[in-house]
Amino acid sequence: MRAVLDLIDDVEALRTENRQLREALEGRALIERAKGMLMARSGCDEATAFEMLVDLSRKQQRKVRAVAADFADSTGVQPLT
Repeated sequence: MRAVLDLIDDVEALRTENRQLREALEGRALIERAKGMLMARSGCDEATAFEMLVDLSRKQQRKVRAVAADFADSTGVQPLT
Protein backbone atom coordinates (compact mmCIF):
# COMPACT_ATOMS: atom_id res chain seq x y z
CA MET A 1 0.00 0.00 0.00
CA ARG A 2 2.84 2.38 0.83
CA ALA A 3 4.38 1.75 -2.60
CA VAL A 4 1.16 2.82 -4.30
CA LEU A 5 0.99 6.02 -2.25
CA ASP A 6 4.63 6.76 -3.09
CA LEU A 7 3.87 6.28 -6.80
CA ILE A 8 0.89 8.63 -6.56
CA ASP A 9 3.13 11.25 -4.91
CA ASP A 10 5.75 10.76 -7.63
CA VAL A 11 3.18 11.18 -10.40
CA GLU A 12 1.83 14.35 -8.81
CA ALA A 13 5.34 15.75 -8.44
CA LEU A 14 6.07 15.00 -12.09
CA ARG A 15 2.83 16.67 -13.17
CA THR A 16 3.75 19.77 -11.19
CA GLU A 17 7.24 19.83 -12.67
CA ASN A 18 5.83 19.33 -16.17
CA ARG A 19 3.42 22.27 -15.71
CA GLN A 20 6.21 24.51 -14.40
CA LEU A 21 8.51 23.62 -17.29
CA ARG A 22 5.73 24.25 -19.80
CA GLU A 23 5.03 27.67 -18.27
CA ALA A 24 8.74 28.52 -18.31
CA LEU A 25 9.03 27.55 -21.96
CA GLU A 26 5.99 29.63 -22.90
CA GLY A 27 7.38 32.59 -20.95
CA ARG A 28 10.72 32.26 -22.69
CA ALA A 29 9.02 32.29 -26.08
CA LEU A 30 7.17 35.50 -25.17
CA ILE A 31 10.39 37.15 -24.04
CA GLU A 32 12.20 36.12 -27.23
CA ARG A 33 9.34 37.47 -29.35
CA ALA A 34 9.31 40.80 -27.52
CA LYS A 35 13.11 41.07 -27.78
CA GLY A 36 12.92 40.46 -31.52
CA MET A 37 10.26 43.11 -31.91
CA LEU A 38 12.30 45.61 -29.91
CA MET A 39 15.41 44.83 -31.94
CA ALA A 40 13.53 45.33 -35.22
CA ARG A 41 11.92 48.58 -34.14
CA SER A 42 14.83 50.24 -32.36
CA GLY A 43 17.80 48.68 -34.14
CA CYS A 44 19.33 47.56 -30.86
CA ASP A 45 21.08 44.28 -30.13
CA GLU A 46 19.62 41.35 -28.20
CA ALA A 47 21.24 42.27 -24.87
CA THR A 48 19.94 45.84 -25.06
CA ALA A 49 16.44 44.66 -25.94
CA PHE A 50 16.45 42.35 -22.93
CA GLU A 51 17.69 45.15 -20.66
CA MET A 52 14.86 47.34 -21.91
CA LEU A 53 12.37 44.65 -20.89
CA VAL A 54 14.08 44.19 -17.51
CA ASP A 55 14.10 47.93 -16.83
CA LEU A 56 10.42 48.22 -17.65
CA SER A 57 9.74 45.17 -15.50
CA ARG A 58 11.45 46.80 -12.54
CA LYS A 59 9.66 50.10 -13.02
CA GLN A 60 6.28 48.38 -13.20
CA GLN A 61 7.19 45.84 -10.50
CA ARG A 62 6.04 43.01 -12.74
CA LYS A 63 7.66 39.90 -14.12
CA VAL A 64 9.63 40.24 -17.35
CA ARG A 65 7.36 37.60 -18.89
CA ALA A 66 4.26 39.72 -18.20
CA VAL A 67 5.88 42.87 -19.59
CA ALA A 68 7.00 40.97 -22.70
CA ALA A 69 3.50 39.56 -23.22
CA ASP A 70 1.92 43.00 -22.94
CA PHE A 71 4.51 44.50 -25.29
CA ALA A 72 4.07 41.79 -27.91
CA ASP A 73 0.27 42.00 -27.70
CA SER A 74 0.09 45.80 -27.86
CA THR A 75 2.65 46.19 -30.63
CA GLY A 76 1.23 43.71 -33.08
CA VAL A 77 3.08 42.45 -36.10
CA GLN A 78 3.80 45.01 -38.80
CA PRO A 79 5.81 44.62 -41.99
CA LEU A 80 9.41 45.83 -41.82
CA THR A 81 9.41 47.60 -45.19
